[in-house]
Parts: sequence; structure tokens; C-alpha cells
Amino acid sequence: MADWSPDGRSLAAIRLVDGRFQLEAPLGRVVHTAAGWLSYPRWSPDGSSIAFNEHPHLGNNAGHVCIVRLGEPYQRLTPQLEMASRMSWRPDSREIWSASQVYGTGAGVYGITLDGVWRCVYSAPGWPMVTDISKSGGVLLAMGRPRMRLEAGTRSGGVASAVDLSWLDWTLLRDMSPDGSVVVFDETGLGAGSGPGVYLRSTDGAPAMRLADGICSHLSPDGRWVLAGNHREAQLIRMVPTGAGEVRTFDLGDFSVSNADWIPGTEDLLVIGTEPGGARRPWRYDTASGNRTPIGEATDVAANAATSPDGRLAIIRSASGRVQLLDLAGGAVRDFDELEVGIRIAGWTADSKSVFVFSGGGIPSRVFRVDVGSGAAEPWMELWPAHRSGVDSINSVKLSADGERYACSYPMIDSTLYHAQGLS
Repeated sequence: MADWSPDGRSLAAIRLVDGRFQLEAPLGRVVHTAAGWLSYPRWSPDGSSIAFNEHPHLGNNAGHVCIVRLGEPYQRLTPQLEMASRMSWRPDSREIWSASQVYGTGAGVYGITLDGVWRCVYSAPGWPMVTDISKSGGVLLAMGRPRMRLEAGTRSGGVASAVDLSWLDWTLLRDMSPDGSVVVFDETGLGAGSGPGVYLRSTDGAPAMRLADGICSHLSPDGRWVLAGNHREAQLIRMVPTGAGEVRTFDLGDFSVSNADWIPGTEDLLVIGTEPGGARRPWRYDTASGNRTPIGEATDVAANAATSPDGRLAIIRSASGRVQLLDLAGGAVRDFDELEVGIRIAGWTADSKSVFVFSGGGIPSRVFRVDVGSGAAEPWMELWPAHRSGVDSINSVKLSADGERYACSYPMIDSTLYHAQGLS
């Protein structure tokens, strides 16, 4: 993402370099680096400042609206928003208009001053996104109707076997049981209301069951628990029962959790997270004692992680998008050089000898079975969404341990462009 300065001589751009997102202005001059990711840089009309969004967690649109004046530290102008998207400056450079979603309210266009005072400028059914503001005050608004759909099917049956498991408006797949009979997902869109929710649903299409508030990561190997968290309380990990039982909550203090998975055969968790001022890395967390220890030397890893059924290995991703194999005992890390950058994790085979991975960009999404010993990748299947209008990629894929059953989530977005006048 990039934006020209008002005089047309300089470009502000967001780039991914060595696994970290950085804002450059002009190109080559780094003015801000983020642990998460950055989006939508916009020069102010007077050329004094650059506005942008800073998102703490990869793969999540929650974030802060920020500005940076060249030569000065950056500033966060808002608390963490549930969604921070497109933005534009008012012609007098005194206010930023941001397409955002605030916790407990709907999506809208919010005006944010350089002192951090903010107000609602415009709201409507749907998702209004401010695209540009003219000198005369005319506003280009893209009224979006985004959805995240979820469906499940079989490798042998293809698209014809797909069952629509979408629940509300942003049904994001997080995990699938080893036998492919149930999925867990969370809802974080407008339909979730005052806060996101964690759900369990059978792949035969039976109604979903809400388990807890928050977002989730993995289903336990026995299917009795789901790991859940909340970006507003990033230090907490919760074990949520899928049936009768009480929620178990673990407070990791000043530690920020990005993702967690079970380590089979132990009471430990594989946790991807950060200590204050540190880089995101894998840790072993003992749920009995509360102790955590770093695993190996891998740092600057992405939030994704999946442990093998035998509890010996884990598949992780570097921040640059490279799939890696992590030895949970010794901490050794091996890159899968045979795989393209950007390949994502879809699950393990039952014997822990192979993993399923998929290409997230483009339609269809190609799924491969990769031998963890040799690194050899075998084409496994191609995934086509049952509903293709407004779809350009598949976001999440999970396969059963035998590779026959699958589930996938994909964003479906269509919008209408409007010219609005009289907003102030």
C-alpha cells in the first residue's frame, strides 16, 4: 500500500522487509516499524503528516489509527478498534476520517483529530468505507457488504459435496476435529454485536452452538475443549468446554498471546506470543505450574502454529511467510525450502509424518500433503468455493487427519460506490 505526497514528489509506502512491516517515506527511509502489520498510509493535504493503521496481530483487522510527523515519534490517536480500514484526510488537515468499527457499536466513518478526539461522521446499514475527500468536501464512499463464508465437504465429492456452514456475517474457520465431524470458528463481524463469539458446529449442517465470548484457535485432540482468547485481554488463555464443564482461565501477566495449541500427551500448551519489547516466538506453557519457557531460537514468527498428534513437532510460519518445522523438545527449526512463501497450514496426518498446507492467494486454492522428513510436496486437491461471486481468495483451510474431509473460509465482498455531499 502506498500514497503520493501532495506535491507528487515523495511516496509513503508500507513494505514487508525481513518479516517485519515498515512505513517508508520517502521510499528507503523507514519512519516506523511494527510488530504486527500496517495498512492504508495517507499523506495529509498540507504534507506534514502521514496517517496509517497499526494492527497488533497478523491476520486480524483490529488496530489503532496512528500518525507520524517526519522526524518525530509516531502517535496512536485511538484506542484499539475492532476494525480499522480505509481512511482519508479532511481538506484542512485537521481531522482524519476513518472507516472503523468500535467495540459495542456498528461500523461507520469516524472523524479523528490530531489530539485523539473522535466522533461519528456517518453510519448506515452495511460497511461504509471512505475512499477520498475532495477539496470542496465531496466524499467518495464505498458501501460494502462483506461476509466471511464457511463451508465443508469431501475431497472425493468436490464442490458438489459442499455444505454451507456460515452462521453470522464473518464466520472464520479456526480448527476441525481429526475425524472431520465438527469445526470451531469465531464471529467477529457486525453480526456479533457487542463482541466476538466462539462457536462449535457439526459439519453435517446442524445448528451452531455458541461456546464463549472471544476468538478461538484450536480444538483439543479429544474434542472436549477449545482454546480461546480476546485481543482486548491478550494475556489470557481460556480453555472452554465443548459440553458440560467450567471455563479454565490462565493469566500470563505481561505476556501477549497471539495463538496457542495443545501439546498432546502433556498438560502443556504451545503458545506463540511476545514478552514486553520482545519478538513473537514459540513458548511452552505449563498449565499446572504457570511456567513458560522459550522453545529454541525461532523469533519473529507468525501467529499460526499446529502441533503434531504425537506431540513431538509443530508447524509454524516465519513472519516472512515461510513454513517451518519446529522440534518441541530440542527447539531446532527447519525451513521447507520446497514450499512457496505464503503457504499456510491446514493440519496434520494421523501418523505425524505429513502435514497439509494450502495456497491462500487466488482461486482455486491448491492443497498439498508434505512429508515432514523429506519435504516432498504431493498435490492433494484443489479447493473451489461453492459461491464465487466477489471471492478472490480462500482465507482458512482445515483437513481431517485422513485428508478426505475439508472445511474452508473465504471472504465474499461486494460494494457500491457513492458520492456523498454535506457530511461534516
